[in-house]
Amino acid sequence: MVKGVPYVHVQHSYGVVSNALDHDQTPAFVIECEKGPVNTPILIKSPAQLKRIFGVDGDFYFALGGAPAYFVRACYGNSQRAIHYIKDTGSEPIDVLKLEARYEGSKKIYITLSSTGTGNNQRINLTVTEQDGITEYYLGIRGSVVQQKTALEKLVEKINKDSQILKAYIKAKKETETIWAETVPSGYTLELGNGELQSIPKTVLGSGTGNVAGTSGDKLKPVAEQKPFDIISDLVTDGENGLSPSEIAHEEALRSLEEVEVACVVCLKSVEYESREADAPRAGIGEIYAPYIEHVEKMNLAENHAWRYAILGADENMNKDIRLQRASVFNNENVIFVGQGLYDVEGNYYEPRLATMAVAAKISTTPYHIAIWGGRPQKALRGSFDFLSDIGELPGEVIYDDDNNVIGEKPATKDDIVQYNEGGIITFLVDKDGIKIREGITTAQQAYSEYYGVDKEDEISVLRIINHAKYIVYDACYKMLGEGITDTFQMDLETQVSEALSTMVSEAALLDYSVASRIDPVIGGRAKVYVDISITPVHAARQIDASIVVM
Repeated sequence: MVKGVPYVHVQHSYGVVSNALDHDQTPAFVIECEKGPVNTPILIKSPAQLKRIFGVDGDFYFALGGAPAYFVRACYGNSQRAIHYIKDTGSEPIDVLKLEARYEGSKKIYITLSSTGTGNNQRINLTVTEQDGITEYYLGIRGSVVQQKTALEKLVEKINKDSQILKAYIKAKKETETIWAETVPSGYTLELGNGELQSIPKTVLGSGTGNVAGTSGDKLKPVAEQKPFDIISDLVTDGENGLSPSEIAHEEALRSLEEVEVACVVCLKSVEYESREADAPRAGIGEIYAPYIEHVEKMNLAENHAWRYAILGADENMNKDIRLQRASVFNNENVIFVGQGLYDVEGNYYEPRLATMAVAAKISTTPYHIAIWGGRPQKALRGSFDFLSDIGELPGEVIYDDDNNVIGEKPATKDDIVQYNEGGIITFLVDKDGIKIREGITTAQQAYSEYYGVDKEDEISVLRIINHAKYIVYDACYKMLGEGITDTFQMDLETQVSEALSTMVSEAALLDYSVASRIDPVIGGRAKVYVDISITPVHAARQIDASIVVM
């Protein structure tokens, strides 16, 4: 969140613009966890789906009404799927069944297998249980004479059709070649060994000789220090090139989001401080916020035309001065900084780094031109029921000794909260309707205050409106691409852009706008076309100018 009134300017784009879809309400979360595909953004529509794929709890976001959002797993080093081979009972046992975790990671999967009989009399029982997750049963699996499939083939078929935890493969052979496959390919025969399967008592998938254990990457924090969405080491000495493993992992995860159309990227980690008395981060750790700042700066370049902002959260041990200092250092209109935590109805506390999900949830269900904060009942943070019960403590004025060392703090006052908000930090409030967002705002320019009667600027709404305007202007320009430069081209282009912006006026997103264009000399039927727009968002106290260049 920016402190003071920023000047917003869209950089020139010397190239072809792409057609961008409307994505004003879709957040993307980068998460650290023990399970799931790495650096692969997945659109998650429910907490059950999030649990199934990544093995983590997303109730906080979805209980607050959060709409479908992208989640991408960050990982440092290699994350491996667990693989387990099942042998026959011959005198020289051979592998005849391969069970593989559906997703990479070290989250434990337990298997129990028994088999009786052979041929048409064979019956296979398999139980699969995921740690802190679901249990699947495959009981009494037998072959099919009609389908000419063995019990082993039917088991593999059923697992691959129904399992949320495993994938399964049979062994097929052709002369001296053997392969693992879901079904027997043409020209191959099924390898069954002696036809009997070894029984397996309850065992961790991937454990034991000849199997492959699942891994969650390298340089993880000690288990005692791990927290939800925060398991990768922040120590620079554990990383490379002066960066911590977590910085490197998040940078790669954010890179995977460059081609995904999202409104914002959300960081669920914070720069850690030892205590409220600390005047600097924990010794030796990296700057986890940095990859997010770099990502939004890169994506907001006009040539990338993928405008978005970052939502970051304060560390619980940052005192008031540190939180304000952090917000001031960001000084970026594309950064939203959450400075306060929240409690749910069961008393669970979500520190500011996790309270970012509440802000993202509200954005995901609020049209781009509507403020996410305010006094009306519908502004309360809730989904289909009241999930939140209270707001976290905010640190107040810092107390220093004669040597300027922090020795304590006072409870936060109303004036402190005003300082937080005017310093660009989001806090929360409780009223009769529930818990609401108290947005970080900036003081309006006096001229606009007098003209529009606006005292403060609703910065998140302004940011969302600006980004929406950039997209629809590019979309309007995109429609003109490929058309030759005619006598009416300039007028047609301005009309196209004006019509797009007029829609925003009718949606009560803009108070006013203007469009102008000019064309360089035509060479070979092509020329650079410059489109200059000035917009006044309805929630803003200023005019924003953007210059766009289309080839």
